[in-house]
Amino acid sequence: MTNFTPKVKRLNTGGQDQVKLGVALQKQGRMDEALAQFKSVLQDNPTSMRANLGAGNIEFKQKHYDEALVYYQAAIRLDPLKPMPILKAGKAYLKQRNWDKALEQFKTVVSLDPKAIQAYTGLGQVLARQGNYEQAIQEFRKALSLDPRLLMIRIRLAQAYIDQEKLAEAASELKTAININPQKWISYAELGRVYLKQNNYGAASEVLRQAVELNPDVPSGVRLSLVEALIQENKLEEAATLLREVPQTKQLAPRQHKLWGDIYHRQGLHREATEAYRAATLLAAEGDTDSDIMDNLETLEDQDDDGWEELAESYKSSADSLVSENRKGRRRMR
Repeated sequence: MTNFTPKVKRLNTGGQDQVKLGVALQKQGRMDEALAQFKSVLQDNPTSMRANLGAGNIEFKQKHYDEALVYYQAAIRLDPLKPMPILKAGKAYLKQRNWDKALEQFKTVVSLDPKAIQAYTGLGQVLARQGNYEQAIQEFRKALSLDPRLLMIRIRLAQAYIDQEKLAEAASELKTAININPQKWISYAELGRVYLKQNNYGAASEVLRQAVELNPDVPSGVRLSLVEALIQENKLEEAATLLREVPQTKQLAPRQHKLWGDIYHRQGLHREATEAYRAATLLAAEGDTDSDIMDNLETLEDQDDDGWEELAESYKSSADSLVSENRKGRRRMR
C-alpha cells in the first residue's frame, strides 16, 4: 500500500503578516526595512490597499512626494470612494505646492466624508497660502467645529488672522490655545508675534520668554523676536547677550544684522548701526541695493558722528522695510 501524503492548500493572505511587519518596522523608525516589506507585498499582490498606503506613507515621511503619490494613486484606483488615500494624496500635493491638485483632493474627501477634519484643515492651508484668508478661516472654523480642542488648527487660524492684520482676533485664538494646552510653546511664540505687531513690547517679551522656557530648542526666529521686544524695552545688554547666542544663518542674517543695528542705534554707535543696517539691507534685498544709500555711505565714511547718525536713520528705514518684507515672503512659503 502506497503512502498517501495529503496536500494542504495554502491560503493567500495577501501578505498580511508582511504588512504587519512593515507597520511595526515603521513605528520603530526602520523606514528602509519597512518600505522593503511593503514593496515585497506589492510584487505579489499589487491590490493590497494597506501595502500601497504603507509604502506611500514612508515615501512621504522621507519627502519623496512623487514616489508617495504613485502609491496613493494606486490606492485610489483600488477604491475611489475611500477617503484616506485621497486625503494622503492631497497632503502630498500640498507639500509640492501644487495648490490646484491639493484643493481637488481635499474637496473630494469632504464630499465623501463631511466630518473629515484633516480635509478642512488641508483646504484652509492651501487657501491661506494662496492669500484667500477669509475662505481659509472658514475652513479652519469648520475643522474646529468638529473638535474645538485641536491646537494646531487653532494656531493656523490665528496665523490667517495675523496675515490679515486682524490682531485682536489672532490674540483671542492664541489665548484660547494656551488655555487648551499651556505647555505648547508655539502658542506663546505666535502670541508674542501679535504683541510685537501691536507694539505691546512688555507683553511680547513675557510670552516669548515662556516659549523659550517651555522649549529651549525653539526656532531661532522666536529668540530673535524676544531680542526685538527687549530692544524696544531698552533692555539692550540682555538683548545683545541673547542675540550673540543665536547662530547666524543665511535665512536669518538680514534680521540679525537689523537687530544689531537697532541696538547700536540706541547706544549712540551710529557708525556701527549704519554698517549693520547696510548688511541687513544688502542681504534682505539679495544684492539689489539702493545706489543712493551706497553713495552716501562712501561719502560719509570719514566724517563725524553727526553724519553717521543721519545715515543710520536712513539705513534703519530701508532695513526695517526690507527685513519685514523678507519675513512676510518666507511665511507665505510655509
